[in-house]
Amino acid sequence: MLIKIKEKDICMLTYCNYKNKEKDCKLTLECGKIFNPILPPRLNDDLNNPMMPPVKLASVTVDTRTLCYPCVNIKYSSIINLLGVSSGKSTITLKFRLVKECKNEIKEILQEWEYEKSGIDDDENEREFKDSFSIDFCQCIDCFHDGCCTYTIELVKAAPSLDNEDPEVRYSITNKNISACVSCEDHLKCGKIFNPSLPPRLNDDPNNPMMAPVKLASVTVDTRSLYKPCIKIQYSSIINLLAIGGNSETITLGFRLIKECKGRREEILKEWEYTKSDIDSGTNEGMFKDSSNVTFCECIDCFHDECCTYTIELVKAAPSLDLSDNPEIAYNITNKNISALIACDSHFREKEKSCRPILECGKIFNPSLPNMLEVTDPPVKLASVTINTKGLCKPCVNIQYSTIINLLAIGGNSETITLGFRLTKECKKGRKETLQEWKYQKSDIDDDDNERLFKDSFNVNFCECVDCFDDECCTYTIELIEVVVSQVDTIIYKFTNTTILAIGACESH
Repeated sequence: MLIKIKEKDICMLTYCNYKNKEKDCKLTLECGKIFNPILPPRLNDDLNNPMMPPVKLASVTVDTRTLCYPCVNIKYSSIINLLGVSSGKSTITLKFRLVKECKNEIKEILQEWEYEKSGIDDDENEREFKDSFSIDFCQCIDCFHDGCCTYTIELVKAAPSLDNEDPEVRYSITNKNISACVSCEDHLKCGKIFNPSLPPRLNDDPNNPMMAPVKLASVTVDTRSLYKPCIKIQYSSIINLLAIGGNSETITLGFRLIKECKGRREEILKEWEYTKSDIDSGTNEGMFKDSSNVTFCECIDCFHDECCTYTIELVKAAPSLDLSDNPEIAYNITNKNISALIACDSHFREKEKSCRPILECGKIFNPSLPNMLEVTDPPVKLASVTINTKGLCKPCVNIQYSTIINLLAIGGNSETITLGFRLTKECKKGRKETLQEWKYQKSDIDDDDNERLFKDSFNVNFCECVDCFDDECCTYTIELIEVVVSQVDTIIYKFTNTTILAIGACESH
């Protein structure tokens, strides 16, 4: 007798199988495609003109047909390059969106982000900026979306300030990279986002009692099925700032990542700060929208076989104040996203056959940093991670690096610093290979009162798929290759809260 099983029943059977560990729950990694279109000087910045089509920047296609209730994590990174071409202080706003297009379905807008920079001058060393812009998106979908879907990053708006209808800021978007991780919830978890009321000030005065932190996002993981698991926590957001008074104001926001497991005390894993200076309230000079990302990676022993919750908290909000102790900067935190990736490292993969993906947490170095460094000088090693893809045929490898760049002006006026980074790969049987290079540049760094300190998030993402003959250990290293300061001994820089990790998995096809 034949029994007809509905698609929903098949899905639930598969769901029960993977929860009971009767079948492997695999993770696939997809490296996307990068497009290099001609970017229009202006795009959809005038409501009186017809809407122009968006510009496609990058896309990645995933196949979820082998998974029931899969989760998909999209990671995109780039460098936004700005050049002021006007003598006044100029502004630019860039708007991005992530869209999803599946077979026989309508194109869906998943999320939108804005990047905004103010105070861009054309005065000698104050005209050029190079900022890291990264976004992260995670969603879990039901089993009825059983097909190939393409996720695309689009530029939908470019709105520079104008001088007689001519843009005062030129822009380009380089070093683009997009990747997708796909798995069931055993390996990939999308977290919860909270939208609390944010206090204008928080723990900015040591003379006042400490206030409770504000919960922004959390994700819970269950590692009971894995032997010596490694866990990657990824958090991203857009920090929005608006000057509401004063001149050349500053704000510092303090964050922390905490971990809470059953039967154990709350543990602070990581703390970091975001600082923005020289924020004016003049026309077109008072608004900033920055991408802020943090990555955390840890490997734990097999005795911590339980559920743990990782939470991002806001612990400090310290804007500059007027004479009445009122904040001169308003802030908001939008586009929050948190996800967790859980896997074994390559050393213990053979002990747990169901643990197919590889997650390696890398090493961080703290070298002496040079005041100046030319590209012809020996590079400075900042971080490295080694991954063994043996046993994976045609594996894909995703390298993620994040750090906080701290800048302190100690002299001079309106100085500029340029930092050059590169990612290299060295395998047991091959030569050292340069994979990609990035530049960070900050201008208009002064030593006047509140204009002296900057703390920027810098994130890079690299994804590659290699053939099955590369079944060996390879080390990926982030190096500092260039340091250029407009005037020697005017800026001190350092890197804090640094993380590097590697994910190894097979392509879905």
